[in-house]
Amino acid sequence: MQVIKAMLYDAGALLHAPGPEGLPAGCPVWVDASGARAVTPPDLSRERMLEIMYGANRCEGFEPTGADGAAGATAHCIRVVEEVFGINWRYREFRPDTMLDAFREITDAFAALLEREGIPAH
Repeated sequence: MQVIKAMLYDAGALLHAPGPEGLPAGCPVWVDASGARAVTPPDLSRERMLEIMYGANRCEGFEPTGADGAAGATAHCIRVVEEVFGINWRYREFRPDTMLDAFREITDAFAALLEREGIPAH
């Protein structure tokens, strides 16, 4: 909401947002009516900032795979998801055009896990 408000009201705010300028994960951004632009912290080079962001993605289980914004799940992430949810995970690569289907697959698997464990889904 902060990003949307900063754009709508041309606030000129320094915030954090996912994927500005096609970059991986979230990073600092300057947001105003013209949009969100990545901001490199003064003590880092843009290259070092990207190294940190890619490292954070890997720790979360995802590896950037394409210039189109695609990301693939790491082998460890795949093992954990399949073991915890008891599924054969079809969407191991996430592209903008398959993201909604991937989201539905994992949310359906999560709902089934809750049901198996007798945990209310609300």
